[in-house]
Amino acid sequence: YDAPAPLPPRLLSLMQFAEEAAEEDAVVFLATAGGASATGKLQAFLSAFGVTTTGSSASVIAAAGARMSLPSALAPLEERGVSVAPRLSLTAPFLCDVFDGGLDAAAEALHNARMELYGTADEELALAIRPADGCGVGPGRGVRLGVPSDLLAYCEAVACGHPFVRGSALSVRHPDVPLPRYPADAFLLEPYVESDPAWVAPLAAEFADGPAPCTAAQALVAPPSPSVSWAAELRWVEVRIGLLGG
Repeated sequence: YDAPAPLPPRLLSLMQFAEEAAEEDAVVFLATAGGASATGKLQAFLSAFGVTTTGSSASVIAAAGARMSLPSALAPLEERGVSVAPRLSLTAPFLCDVFDGGLDAAAEALHNARMELYGTADEELALAIRPADGCGVGPGRGVRLGVPSDLLAYCEAVACGHPFVRGSALSVRHPDVPLPRYPADAFLLEPYVESDPAWVAPLAAEFADGPAPCTAAQALVAPPSPSVSWAAELRWVEVRIGLLGG
């Protein structure tokens, strides 16, 4: 079997791509992560041209990516013991004002946030800040705020339009944290929580250090029944959602 040669690459604007995809009645496979595809904007744009895309619809993705309204959507699960961390919404102008006010303004903002989210001003309690929309990786990743200088470093990056928050400027050193390519209008401030490791995999409960080994070939021949392994030492488990269909 001789596979056809791939078409040579072409430079197209997004509108040109959408128009051509509509003319060819194509189904577009979205091999993207973060950015406009994580908020449903890319899917909505292509849908406006009548173009079918893989994955979930724009409305479903937008609902999952809207972090501020997501807790209300998950509120019915509270009676089953599934909680969502409380959060505050901060505007970009507010962060710019904090940057202008320096360390004193950052300390006051952290104090007020701790009182609102924790009910105490205990300075040992850390917070996390992240853009209000999008996924939890790349530009949607959160930054730990333990001391006023952490918040000031984040506010500086937002106010000055930097592409990332400098990891070296934070009290707990880690790599630089990218910010959205297009400035975000709102940000979320929430408790910083550490989560338990959890695995959903074949026979995971029998392996303390992770899921049991299972090759793709073994899974095809005898699909195993998945089980859950959870240390249950902390109160929180991080859940990342891969949307299919919808």
